Amino acid sequence: MDNITQIKIGRVSYKNPIFIASTPAADSTQKALEALENGAGAVILKTILPTSSTAVRKGYSFAKLSPNKKTWFNTGSTAHEMDNTPASVAALLETVHSAYPSGDIPIIPSIATKYTTSASEIDFESIKSLVEPIALFSGSHGVPINIELNLRYMIRVLERGLCHEGYKNIADEYFSVVEGGITDTIIKNVCSAVVFFDKINSEMGCQLGLILKFPFRTDLGQICLKTCRDQEIVKAVSVVNTIKSPGKLQWGTRGKTKLFQVSGSTLTEIARYSVFQLNRLLDIPVISSGGVGMELQDDLLNFEAAAESSWLLKEFKTLCEIGKHDDGKSYTAEIESKSDCSFPKMRRLISWLNKIVDGADSATAVDASLKAIREKGIPDNSQYLDTVTAIFEKYTEKENAKNMSFKSILALEDILDRIYIGSTAVQVGTAILASPGFSGVKRLCDLLQAFFEGEVFREIVFQESIDNLTSENRDFVVDRIVGGVNLSNYIGLYAKERYADKIELSRPSYEIDNDCCVRCKDCMKIPYCSGAISLNGKDLVIDAHKCGRCGVCFQTCKYGAIVEMSDR
Repeated sequence: MDNITQIKIGRVSYKNPIFIASTPAADSTQKALEALENGAGAVILKTILPTSSTAVRKGYSFAKLSPNKKTWFNTGSTAHEMDNTPASVAALLETVHSAYPSGDIPIIPSIATKYTTSASEIDFESIKSLVEPIALFSGSHGVPINIELNLRYMIRVLERGLCHEGYKNIADEYFSVVEGGITDTIIKNVCSAVVFFDKINSEMGCQLGLILKFPFRTDLGQICLKTCRDQEIVKAVSVVNTIKSPGKLQWGTRGKTKLFQVSGSTLTEIARYSVFQLNRLLDIPVISSGGVGMELQDDLLNFEAAAESSWLLKEFKTLCEIGKHDDGKSYTAEIESKSDCSFPKMRRLISWLNKIVDGADSATAVDASLKAIREKGIPDNSQYLDTVTAIFEKYTEKENAKNMSFKSILALEDILDRIYIGSTAVQVGTAILASPGFSGVKRLCDLLQAFFEGEVFREIVFQESIDNLTSENRDFVVDRIVGGVNLSNYIGLYAKERYADKIELSRPSYEIDNDCCVRCKDCMKIPYCSGAISLNGKDLVIDAHKCGRCGVCFQTCKYGAIVEMSDR
């Protein structure tokens, strides 16, 4: 029993360790087992920190949010008793000691990460001593097969020893996804794990706690309500900001292909919103893994900044009339009645306006747009690029303004497509800036408004999924689009074939009427164009193979020489 209730890593002993149980839903490499001193009141930040500045920011963010709680860091590599301490670990140590000068907060290594030859063998054997009694207990008590298999994987990892060539492959299998990944199966397996560790605590007098680690899913609200609520042994929920393709993954070894995944900034906005909603649903801490969540919690606490952004939003609305939807019905009054609703909704709208100026803080982005619109007017046709240029100029007047650049051009109808399959802020911001005319931006705002409010709009035919939503998961943004299904089926390259037929794209092709063209060559000077327009003798032509049909040239031409092909 002592092996379970106390563990020694290096020269430090930890009592009442918390067992980090990754859910069977996670088909990614899992951190296997972590030992923490007295888990009650501890916040766990599981991340690999590449730079000292990142470490400092995260460390101080957590210290500010939870001054009375200890913050534990998992660095992704073994730090204890190492002579060649990685730079990221050194930065973490400095951050932790700065945030908590009065206490000794150690860095806890994870055994499911890549060990080096200099890793202390005593660390390895100490963690092994914790796992073996649990495995023996499971073998004699008929625990669910999925838990027993997971424990066997762990023992295999431990028995293989340090630096074994098969170590990483086995660790990847540890707590891997169950076949099918169906919601009911996930709930059943997680509940089985809760019952199992309850039995350990009851029969062996332990004080183990569970931190359930979930990948982001559209049915995450439903899963958490049925697995975490009123379960004393569940201490916290960790949301992973990574979605990988269904099935067990093999990571580029022995000729096996690494499957496509979406992670990082791709899902930042959605993951932030999910963490906030889960905090509303559950009484236990909900934390975010993978570097997402710090800015969210800072924003939620900073109501002064929210108030500042609020009046900017209201002023923006007075300049831009909402207008009518495609079905002819005006939703203006309904939308305006919701303008002063909950802070989370307001923050989501601010975050999308933020994309107008890529990388800017919310207030600065909106403020720059407002000033440009006041100066140049609401842009129309050829005025559009003038206003966009003015937005950049107003923004760059700010001190320490970030550099901005356009990446690729997307037509307006592609913007929502990119948002739904998971797109970076740069891609979405570029698409908004380069879509044809301010009327396109207004239309996008209408569609995003419907997106956030759960309305159904004609471009996306997901009515059946929305009708089947439950009250438990309706608060999750993506649920409103794809319903209670595994989001990995609707994310990334895998999604393109899944629902491409459900999106009505209307992107006309363009050609140049050389009888109207005055050869000013303004269309050839558009910095965002793919180079589709060129001079062929005395005539300007559009190469259909290069043209992305974004419509910027159509809006730019002052002489009406660029026309839709259907118009002729």
